[in-house]
Amino acid sequence: MTNMNLETGTACERGDTEETVHTLECAWCSEEMEEAYDTTKDGEKLCEDCVDNDTVSCDQCYELIHVDDYYTVHGAPICSDCKDDNTVECDNCGVLEWDNIAHSDDSVTVCDRCYDLNYTRCYECSDILRLDEALLDRHADPYCTHCYVEESDVINDYMYKPIPRFYGVASEGDYYGVELEVDTPSGEYVDLHDAAESVLYWAEDEAYNKYDGSLDDGFEIVTHPLSFDYHMNEMDWEEILNDLRYKGMRSHDVGTCGIHVHISRRGFGDTEEEQDENVSKLLAIVERNWDEFVKFSRRTKGQLARWAASYCNFLEVDPKRVCEKELLSTAKRTGRYFAVNLENTHTVELRLFRGTLNINTFKATIQFVKAIRDLVVTHTMDDIKAMEWNDVAKYLEERGYEELNKYLEQRGLSYGVRSNDIPA
Repeated sequence: MTNMNLETGTACERGDTEETVHTLECAWCSEEMEEAYDTTKDGEKLCEDCVDNDTVSCDQCYELIHVDDYYTVHGAPICSDCKDDNTVECDNCGVLEWDNIAHSDDSVTVCDRCYDLNYTRCYECSDILRLDEALLDRHADPYCTHCYVEESDVINDYMYKPIPRFYGVASEGDYYGVELEVDTPSGEYVDLHDAAESVLYWAEDEAYNKYDGSLDDGFEIVTHPLSFDYHMNEMDWEEILNDLRYKGMRSHDVGTCGIHVHISRRGFGDTEEEQDENVSKLLAIVERNWDEFVKFSRRTKGQLARWAASYCNFLEVDPKRVCEKELLSTAKRTGRYFAVNLENTHTVELRLFRGTLNINTFKATIQFVKAIRDLVVTHTMDDIKAMEWNDVAKYLEERGYEELNKYLEQRGLSYGVRSNDIPA
């Protein structure tokens, strides 16, 4: 509306002048007034009645707004300028929200009330997602679809089994796959996702992680088939084990974890007949030296009876009297929870060893399996039957593996140590 000035009251006929009276017209109701009662932010002059009956004050800038031309945020009136400058519209319910308390990401903006009732943020990327669309991990932390898929890639389901990839050169076909179980100390929270990511950072494509139901709150690291030299010199085992320990994971200390070492069946011969012959010798050397293998494993006989049992104990026979054919036949049909597991099509698995994050103990374990494999493929069954532990220990030490020889000494299993000197 346009303000208008009116001039009245001239008396030229009498030769005199009267004082000019200036009056205003209210911008909203057009009533005349001698002076404005108040003014809007646009400069419109208003009468008292219009101010009292037709205006509200903006909650932010305190300027007058017509009662038909204002917005509200949490019940407070605001003008259009303050709406544009200080508020956003909720994508869920459509109401205005103060921009400093709204919840926003690159794709959605919601008011505080809608966020509390219907939304959360992805634990990994912090994007907003609806509660009914959030995917929860084992700790009930919410993930968006993208990040949850990444989580699954970091720690796979127990049944996950990719096509094996072979690393390094094993001239005799004896590739070694390792399963190292790690767990969380009782009562402590450890970010499994972060710990598992550190494994993949160092291992790149040589290993993957899987959940394992035998663990309280952990996972197992599974390598693809690697040559012995690759394990010793190419695989970043020291960095992996150090990172796991730094991030709060444990293996030896928690008591639930083991190291399982798989030897490719090709490492025992090219034909099934050759493989059976050499696996029989492996079974014989383990069973005939059971007490020493138990000492090396750092497990108790009770623990091994549950997860990596002796076949001779199962059969209740003297290992020095059992027929090697009967031993092999038993191993082929009794399941996987034995020290030497023959259930796998392409590998022979040694399951005895307690888990560890100590690099020297870890390397000694792989060296021990490699040396025992070499022993059985280079000796006859008669040689194996004639061996006492002292003969086995001598062969092991002659391999020249620094970590293994130090470990044998620590465990009282070195060459020249009498059986009754072996520590429990």
